[in-house]
Amino acid sequence: MSHMLLSEHNLRFLSRLSENIRKSIEEDRFMEYKKDFYSRYYDEEA
Repeated sequence: MSHMLLSEHNLRFLSRLSENIRKSIEEDRFMEYKKDFYSRYYDEEA
């Protein structure tokens, strides 16, 4: 059961990530989004 939940989580994470990337590109702010993403997940600048 845990592997199913983990898979569901990973799929949702990737889906949301793709959504956010697409939106940031459309709004011409991808580099800002990338910088924010790296600072949240890797605690560093892009």
